[in-house]
Amino acid sequence: MRRYRFGRLAMAATVIYLAAVAAATAAHVAIGQTWWLSAVTMWFNGDDLTDDRTGIDWDVAGLLLSGALKAWLLWHLLRGPAVPSGGPDGGRGAGRDVVWLRRLLYLGVAGDLFAWIVIGALNSVAGAAGVLVLTVATTVMFLRVLGRLWTVFGVLTLGFGLMNGSAPLLLELTGVATSESFLQVITLAGLTVYAWLAMLVIGQRRDARWSDATVRTGGVTLALIPVSLLSGALTSIGYGELASHLAEAMSVLFIVWRVRSAHDLAGTGPQETAEPKRRQGPRTAAGSAAS
Repeated sequence: MRRYRFGRLAMAATVIYLAAVAAATAAHVAIGQTWWLSAVTMWFNGDDLTDDRTGIDWDVAGLLLSGALKAWLLWHLLRGPAVPSGGPDGGRGAGRDVVWLRRLLYLGVAGDLFAWIVIGALNSVAGAAGVLVLTVATTVMFLRVLGRLWTVFGVLTLGFGLMNGSAPLLLELTGVATSESFLQVITLAGLTVYAWLAMLVIGQRRDARWSDATVRTGGVTLALIPVSLLSGALTSIGYGELASHLAEAMSVLFIVWRVRSAHDLAGTGPQETAEPKRRQGPRTAAGSAAS
């Protein structure tokens, strides 16, 4: 059984959060207060559950599923990397590129959770510029770790990363966020996110340092990106709650992918290079999915 650096802390926080979800659900069933359940489970996207009602319907079921995903996120976020069989080494044996990639991935997690919101509230242009710098730096370091920076694969990935990271800044500088073409620009930005993430997940899939569970998390995130781009259409035909839940799930899975990508690199030796990933048997693959 795997041991994690902060496993007990992560388990305690996850249990407390699930208790809060259970309490909010009980309040909803008893007195029809949906706002509490929405506030506990929807962290990244506004939810359209504004009416008070009792009972469990599809919208409330979506909130409960979102709560389960948040508990999963808390577990991955707080548990830290798996402790090697020889005991924890704090990543001291890792190469410089690996260490910096892990730092940048963790910074990206902090940005997604709270930093960009705080910085953006103070200065929206500074927040968008920070997204650009961090995205490009993470992409370059990812490609260095993969050993594919100066290849066709690397150039394409870096190009997609540049387009992805620059989208928020362009929105701020051009004022498109207040124009009628906002939806088209957001759709184009979503496609660049898809292409950028797809290239990184492909690189991980061919590298033995990343687990199959991490690659699968990235794959599911990719599957949800096109669906989330249809949120405007879903809202227009009366499925605004479904659009919110899908966007929320994508946000959670993307953060989990970042966290797992950083955790997997813990303890990587300085001489360790990318190696083809060996195919796992069904029993091994099933065990890694739950970790």
